[in-house]
Amino acid sequence: MEVAALTVAGLAVTGARREGSSSGRAGRARLAALAGLALAGLALAGTAAGSSAAGPPVGSQDSPDLRSLVARVERERDCVPSRIFDEIAAVGGAEALEALRRAIRSLRGEASLDAAYEAFRAFGFDPDLSRGSLDHLLEVALGHPRIAHRRSAARGLSAFGRDAHPHLLALVDGTRRSDVIELAIGPVVGLLAERGTAADARLLVHHGPVLLPSERRRLQRALLQFEGEAYGAVLEAVIVDERASSERRIALLEVFLARPTRSPHSLLTRLLRSRDCRVRTRALERIRGTTVRGLVGRLRRSLDSHHEPEVRAAVLALGSLARRDVACHRELLALARERRVDFATCLPRALALDGSEAALEALCALVAEDDGDLGAAAGEAILSTRPKGAIPLLIARLDAEPSSEATEVAAVLRLLTGFDHGQTNRRWMRWWSAEGGAFTPPDEEVALAQELARRERAAANPTQARGFYGIAVVDDRVAFVIDESGSMDTPADEPGRTRAAGSPGPTRLDVAKQQLRGAIGDLLPSARFNVLFFDSGVTAWRQSLAPKSASSSRDALRFVAARGADGGTNLHDALVEALGDTRVEAVYLLSDGDPTAGPFTEAADILRSVRDANRRRKARIHCISIGQDSALLRSLAREHGGEYRRVG
Repeated sequence: MEVAALTVAGLAVTGARREGSSSGRAGRARLAALAGLALAGLALAGTAAGSSAAGPPVGSQDSPDLRSLVARVERERDCVPSRIFDEIAAVGGAEALEALRRAIRSLRGEASLDAAYEAFRAFGFDPDLSRGSLDHLLEVALGHPRIAHRRSAARGLSAFGRDAHPHLLALVDGTRRSDVIELAIGPVVGLLAERGTAADARLLVHHGPVLLPSERRRLQRALLQFEGEAYGAVLEAVIVDERASSERRIALLEVFLARPTRSPHSLLTRLLRSRDCRVRTRALERIRGTTVRGLVGRLRRSLDSHHEPEVRAAVLALGSLARRDVACHRELLALARERRVDFATCLPRALALDGSEAALEALCALVAEDDGDLGAAAGEAILSTRPKGAIPLLIARLDAEPSSEATEVAAVLRLLTGFDHGQTNRRWMRWWSAEGGAFTPPDEEVALAQELARRERAAANPTQARGFYGIAVVDDRVAFVIDESGSMDTPADEPGRTRAAGSPGPTRLDVAKQQLRGAIGDLLPSARFNVLFFDSGVTAWRQSLAPKSASSSRDALRFVAARGADGGTNLHDALVEALGDTRVEAVYLLSDGDPTAGPFTEAADILRSVRDANRRRKARIHCISIGQDSALLRSLAREHGGEYRRVG
């Protein structure tokens, strides 16, 4: 009884220390709850002690199974399999509960302690044993001399679910160890928000779970229920604390911005000087759209960061702030003149955010950039923002660019306006002079549907091109994706003749090369193209589409001639890589077998992945199957507006 009394007194003192800064009524209520839990544990312990005094020593009546299991734990200690603790608990009854407590005394490692303390959840179905288990875990988590036991007991409490909420609250209130609080606080975030005291707000701000997205969202919802200047001060103090984790600072920043206790501009500006690159990046993202001025020096430093997301965020912040800050506007135009490849994914978007005539002119100039990534990103930025002011600037560039670059400009004009007036300035200018004043760019989906309809009409005209295995090649932006797996070394079938493998005659790959040479030769002069071969891996001629010219055609044909058949069939990666070039309008895919290599070989997985890769660009996929009918290739062609052919 003296030990039990000391335990209760210790719990009360611990709770009192935690409540020193709380209001009187809230502190007394919390302390009473803590003491009530401790007294309940004391009563149960007293009952057990009385039973022991009346009978034999504890454990002497254990079943043979329990004795052997506990003996194994005592013998093997931390090397014992974790299932042994579940087996002890599965015996059931008060003897099993006491046996599990006795077995834990032999353990030292936190992994084995976790398994042992979590095994107490097996007693949750018996009301008496459940309460005794929860009280025991709380007592260990609050006062065990070894920290590993405290942490593992806290995890064991969490394993009980909702039944452990009162005990978890008592643990959160009764301990000063931050690691134990962080283990216990997750399940009771909502309950702390409902209590709503200043102490609860501090607990959530300092210790609320932030590692998983679901945890962060739950914590943020809870914190949005608090109000008051004191709460705001605690929130800001952790946000600017360089010792706090990136995840916590960013999660709390979102809470502050959702319900700021003062102007957020000064806080965001301060965070731009943080030592944490992830915090700086989030501050840059959130400062976009504000009216803050004078940040160009700070943004220049972020442009030199080694953290790529920070660089992208800084470029986009320049574009957003340029509307009101002349210094940011000038810095952005200077970046556009540099044509830096490392800004390819963000510079066009930043110019579109700026939106001034000078920024749009720089953006339109990037459309015909030789670097495929930069030019494609510029076109995407124009088509996603759809600025009317870009139309006359693009028209003016048609006659200023070589024919291959003018084709890129004309393609953007078609998708921006929904009309096709060719690739020369004169027809486009005549249309713009007559209708430009009242014209509003259509939605992207409308313009894209009109573009697809034009392609369909062109494909129906058999005089357009000789084609690839009989499928007309009429698009301006084409990728040929060719199977070179080992089976492509099989002799090609000829009508009315069957030939064994290894006999004289062209192989399937030889015929594919011949078809490819003809298709490349018949491409329109304005076309851009690429060639990709796949076996177990993927080998591309170029990283992106190249303009057709005499030199590029010769180089492509040398690449094609050097290919040989070997390996498996990685159809998925080859097709997704071809679609990764956002300028591609049509893919011509040839294969003679089922996929056998790559991340996906099942048809359903490949179809789903290709849908995701082609969702925005809507490239047509034409499929040629050699030697067999392919349900996969047929589905790919049907879903993506292409033709399907089976050949010998």
